[in-house]
Amino acid sequence: MIKFFLQSICVIFLLTGSLSKVFSQNQPITKSDILQTIDNKQYYIHTVQAKETAYAISRAYGISYTQLTEINPGIENGLSIGQTLKIPYTESISKPIEQGQTSTASKEVFSVNNQEFIIHIVEQGQTVYSIARLYTITPKQILEANPDFVQNLPVGSKLLIPKTIENKETEQLPKQNTIVEAEKNNSKQEAYTGESTNEKPSQKIEESKEIASKTQQIPQQILQKKSIRIVFMLPFMLDINSKEHTETEIINKQIFIHPTTYPFIEYYEGVLLAVDSLRKKGVAVQLEVFDSSKDSSDIQHILSKINPINLDLIIGPVFPVAFSIAADFAKKHKIPIVSPLSNEDVAVKSNPYVIQVNSPQRYRYKEIAKFASQYNQSNVIFVYNSIDLEQSQIQECKRIFTQYYADSIKKYGIKLKEVYFPKLGLDGVEKAMSTSDKNIIIVFSRNQAFINNLVTKLFQFSKKYDIHLVGLPMWEKYDNLELDFLFALQFQFVSNGYVDYSNTEVKSFIELYRTIYSTEPSKYSFQGYDQMLYFSEVISNSAASSMQNITATNKTGLHDTYNFVREQSNSGVVNTSVQTIFYTKTFEKLYK
Repeated sequence: MIKFFLQSICVIFLLTGSLSKVFSQNQPITKSDILQTIDNKQYYIHTVQAKETAYAISRAYGISYTQLTEINPGIENGLSIGQTLKIPYTESISKPIEQGQTSTASKEVFSVNNQEFIIHIVEQGQTVYSIARLYTITPKQILEANPDFVQNLPVGSKLLIPKTIENKETEQLPKQNTIVEAEKNNSKQEAYTGESTNEKPSQKIEESKEIASKTQQIPQQILQKKSIRIVFMLPFMLDINSKEHTETEIINKQIFIHPTTYPFIEYYEGVLLAVDSLRKKGVAVQLEVFDSSKDSSDIQHILSKINPINLDLIIGPVFPVAFSIAADFAKKHKIPIVSPLSNEDVAVKSNPYVIQVNSPQRYRYKEIAKFASQYNQSNVIFVYNSIDLEQSQIQECKRIFTQYYADSIKKYGIKLKEVYFPKLGLDGVEKAMSTSDKNIIIVFSRNQAFINNLVTKLFQFSKKYDIHLVGLPMWEKYDNLELDFLFALQFQFVSNGYVDYSNTEVKSFIELYRTIYSTEPSKYSFQGYDQMLYFSEVISNSAASSMQNITATNKTGLHDTYNFVREQSNSGVVNTSVQTIFYTKTFEKLYK
C-alpha cells in the first residue's frame, strides 16, 4: 500500500531539486550466480547487502515480492546484512527495466468463444495495476481473465487482456491528466503534463483505479456539474520521510514511513478510488494536492498559491490552527471547506463555509446519555484515570445528562457518580456499584494498561453485578484485552462511523483495495472514499449553493453516515450522525 502510494502519489513531493541526489543513493542489486538444489528445486542463493530491501531483491530477480516472502518466511519484518535468501531459479529471469524505460501494449490478438484477447508478455517490474493502465482496463478484468496469476506475475508469462472498446480506441483519445500542485518548503511543483518546459517537472500523480460497479457509488442520477475542482491539504510529511531515507527505501518498505503519515496516505488512497467511481459517472475531478503542516506560515504560503476562482471545495488541513487559517481564506472567497478527520469543531461556530464531518463529541455524549436515561433506577458511574486528560470529558458528559435528560433523571431515579481511580481504586468502583440496579460504567481513558486492568476486574464483578460498560472504539484493538470480557460486560461505544464487514459493498471495496494496494484498508481508507463520493455528489447536483444542498442530502457510506445541520444561522454545518455499537452476552455485535 505505502509502496504504491508513494510511487504514484507522494514521490511528486520528493523530486524537485533533489532528483539526481535521491537516485544516486539507490543501492543496485547484484544478482547471485550461486545455484543450489533444495528439495529437488533449483534456487539462487542471494546474500543480503547493506541497504538492500526484499522488494528490490524480488524485482532484481524477476519474481514477485509475495513469492520471495513465501519462500523466505519472516523477511517481511526486515532483512539483516549477510542474511541468505533462496530465489527460485527460472530461465525467464531477465534484465530489469532501466530507469525511464517504458512498456508498450502488445498488438497480438486471438479469439476465444467469440471474445477477443490481447496477448501480453509480462515484463520485469510490471504489476497487475500497471498492465491494466497500459490497456485501459481494470485490474479486476485482468484477474478474472487470468485466475492462475492472482498471486504473482512471472516475468515472461503470457496474460490474456480482454479487448474492449476503451483499449481499441486508447490511442485516439486525449490523455486526461489530474492536475496536482504540491507545496513544501516554499517551492511550488506542478504535475508533469507531457509538455516541454524550462521548469523541472515533478512526477505525474497516477490517476486512481476504477472501482467495481458493485461497490458503494453515488446514486444513479444525472449529475448537473461534470467537472469538479477540489484542493486537498494533508500532512504527508514528505520532508521528514525524504531526509531520513532514500527514495528507494521509502517506496519499498512500510516501516520506513514516518508513522504519523499512515492515516493520511490511507485516507487519500480511498479518495483515489472514489475519483474513478466518479469518472465512471462522467464527472471529471481536478485535484490539487498540498503537503501541509502545523506551521502557520506554511499554510499561508500554500494559500497564496491557490487560485480561488471556480474552486468548488477545500478539504483540510487537519491541524486546528492551520485549519482556522485556511477557513478564513475559504470564508473570504466563499468556498466550502471540510474538516475531514477532527472531532474538534474548529471555526465552525463563526464561519458559515466550514463543514465538520466527524461529529463533535457533544453528539456522542448525548447518545450515551440517551442510552443511560432510558432505564429505571440506573446507576451511572464515571470512572477516570487522569484529571488532566479525562475529567473535563466526564464533566461535559454529565452536563449533557442534566441539560437534555433532567426529567428522566428525576423520573427514573438515575444516579450519577464519579470515581477517580488513582485515589479510590477498584474498591471505590465496587462501592459505587449496586446489586439491584443496572450499573452503567462510563470510561473515556485511552491508557491501554489501565483499560486492560479495569476490564479484567469488571469482568470478575459481572458475576455479581449487572454491568454495561461504555468506552471508546480503540479498545477493540488493544493487545491482551479479551473480547470475551467485553461481551460479558455488554460493552458499547459511540462513533462517528463504523465499518460493517458483513456488508456486501464493504467486502467488494476490500477486495478491490487489496488488489490495488496489496494491503487491508483502514477506517481512514473508507472515510476518504466515502467523503470524496459524498461531497462530489453534493457539488455535482447543486443547482444552488452547495452548502444548502449539504443540509438536505443525507447519505450512508461504507464507514460514514452524513446528516448535516446548521446549528446557528451564521455557523457552519456539523455532521450530527453517530453510531452505537453494542456487544451482547450472546456474543453478537449490533449496530444502531
